[in-house]
Amino acid sequence: MIRLIIISIPLVLFFAISLIVALILLIIKLFSKKACDILSLRWVQFGLILANLITGMKTVAEGKENITTDESVLYVSNHLSLFDIIVLYPLMKKPTGFIAKKEINKVPILNILMRFTHCLFLDRSDPRKGLQMVLDAAELIKGGTSMFLFPEGTRSKDGELLDFKTGSFKIVEKTHCKVVPVRIDYEKEVFEDHAPKFYSNVAHVKFYEAIDTEGMDKHEVKDLAAQLHEQLKKKNI
Repeated sequence: MIRLIIISIPLVLFFAISLIVALILLIIKLFSKKACDILSLRWVQFGLILANLITGMKTVAEGKENITTDESVLYVSNHLSLFDIIVLYPLMKKPTGFIAKKEINKVPILNILMRFTHCLFLDRSDPRKGLQMVLDAAELIKGGTSMFLFPEGTRSKDGELLDFKTGSFKIVEKTHCKVVPVRIDYEKEVFEDHAPKFYSNVAHVKFYEAIDTEGMDKHEVKDLAAQLHEQLKKKNI
């Protein structure tokens, strides 16, 4: 309990300061959307790096040369823990949004920061909202923002890759952007297995070479989803 309190203090301070930062970002956005995007990225990355440090999470990343610095892409990753985003986002080199569950949109301050970094909230109970999310993600990619997708739709509790929700791959059909497969694994049990306690851990992340989807039709995109599922089955450790 003492360690949980110690861990919570700097995070609470970060979120408190984030309210002021959010106001500053709003002002900056009036003059330069690009500057706002970059500063939002860096501020959120700072907070997540802080979270990694105080919880004892270390990251070993392979294939970082496949993280884009210029063109926007769709990252497709397996999903094991809340910590996936905490581990992955600090590795991004340009503005990148995540597609997250709608429940996260209910978390105060965090939801504001996520909006600044172009995160989208998916409501799987409403097909129309799901389609709108696809269209919004496609527009962000066309506008220069990369997106991060967890196509399993929920985290795997045993580390084995779940079936993909292939509807989200319509983003590829709409944009024909490059797709970068990502696999994340942890050396020890993830946070959810012993929450609210935190234990030091090591995350192993592998970014695979980008796949060019230019010219793919919807049938080829469907095949791509199956190909990615097979590729991401293999664990890093």
